Amino acid sequence: MLSIMTADAADTTSWSHALSILERMPTETALARRRRWRQQRAFLIAAALVAGAAVTTVLSILVDPRSLQDGREVGTLQAVAGWCIAAAGLTLQVWGLALQLLGSRRTRPWSGPLTVLSRGQRRHLIAVVSRRQALDSAPLPLARLTAEQLVQQGYALASNVGLTLPFSGTWIADPSTWRGVLVLFMVAMNLLAGIFLLRDARRGRSFLRVSTPTTADA
Repeated sequence: MLSIMTADAADTTSWSHALSILERMPTETALARRRRWRQQRAFLIAAALVAGAAVTTVLSILVDPRSLQDGREVGTLQAVAGWCIAAAGLTLQVWGLALQLLGSRRTRPWSGPLTVLSRGQRRHLIAVVSRRQALDSAPLPLARLTAEQLVQQGYALASNVGLTLPFSGTWIADPSTWRGVLVLFMVAMNLLAGIFLLRDARRGRSFLRVSTPTTADA
């Protein structure tokens, strides 16, 4: 275990601002930092949506959908199986989203205390949860909240798989080259993301078991 106290970890003022939000008595500085963090995230989300729409528009103009169709006929059973898989995927996606929404009521990723911390401090908290930094190098309530968020992020895997299954089902029911490529890409991304999500969730659960909650964390 490393025990090096970084400059971010030694910034007790930021820790205090974060704890003030956790205790529902936020300071003016904490509120200002949280507001700035929200604005930055809103801008990034809007930029990602605009970029995605732009790419989709360009592809729809440049690529003729008919050139991607295989024109293969499928049997009734194969079509029914495909649509059943797609329906199961939608159900799994809704279940995963419900778990994330229920968990967010506790962890408050959009308005919680971690939003006022620097990137270095958030990384330090993850290092504490992962046992790569000493437990006493950061406030325990914030470390436990970080662990809870890591556990909640693990549920995103269910949503991701649920998103992949409808594409897989439609590919089975109505095969085409572009659907097959898309399904392979999504499966690869899910496998890669799943490795890290499950690892972090396991570390979060382990930390929550061995750490003792304090009054501020209750």
